[in-house]
Amino acid sequence: MIFRFVSHDLNEGIIRYRKRYLLIILVAIISCFMLDRSTEYITTTYGGYWTPLEYGINLFLGRYPFVYRPDSMDTFTVPFVWILTYILLAFVIGDYVQKDMQGYGMYMMLKSKKRSYWWISKCVWCVIVNLVYFGLIWLTYISYAWMKNGDIAIYKNLFIRSNYFGWRFEDKSVGFLIMMVVVMPILVGVVQSIIQIFLSVVFDATVTMVFVAGGLVLSCYYGNPLIPHGYGMLLRYYKDESNPDFVPNDIQSGIVILLTMIVIATVVGYVFFRRKNILSRR
Repeated sequence: MIFRFVSHDLNEGIIRYRKRYLLIILVAIISCFMLDRSTEYITTTYGGYWTPLEYGINLFLGRYPFVYRPDSMDTFTVPFVWILTYILLAFVIGDYVQKDMQGYGMYMMLKSKKRSYWWISKCVWCVIVNLVYFGLIWLTYISYAWMKNGDIAIYKNLFIRSNYFGWRFEDKSVGFLIMMVVVMPILVGVVQSIIQIFLSVVFDATVTMVFVAGGLVLSCYYGNPLIPHGYGMLLRYYKDESNPDFVPNDIQSGIVILLTMIVIATVVGYVFFRRKNILSRR
């Protein structure tokens, strides 16, 4: 029976909403153009070109937590494309949970008498949505690099990468960078998505979108380890030379914290859902 719930969510929650995924493909292409144009002098001078790995670094670079200093002219800048990536993920999740809870999903719950099947199916759906969503980003980067340069190798251009993104990237392995720009952003996306569907059970879609947007801005401003989006920023895993008090994220602890958040959000969401009157419109 659980497979019927999952199959229903894949058909209704992904295939029917497939046009929404075109937006992240567009954003990925625009981010490629932006990196190429802003680094044209560097790549021309040193005779190199960007690979899919560098496009991913550019997207998931993020920023350090902001620290105000009266004697500094530094201002708080928002990594707009990074925030847009997760805002669009929230848009892809959308109000599907609410609509399903008041539509065919309710019929399946009443027929099976298993609310747990419905909730587990939604959590599985969230994971699959994130895999598809971020998979499209990387498929776009690979396709773009292939069409532009005829090459999709990832271990190249160490000099121009370090020259543009900072020499901190020189001593990190490709495996580490791939973990930071592939695995960690997906885990952060799953945390965001499950919290979003949990909020959708309690509030409407507008409130959940405001909550997600607020969390994204807070994660850019603060470095609190309990704010999950900070683990999706590559810079947060390096020391901040201008802020000696900043403690870089650790990949192992980051994975543990994110997985713990996923489990907690799943359990808490199910507890709230069990107590909800699904026959009520709100």
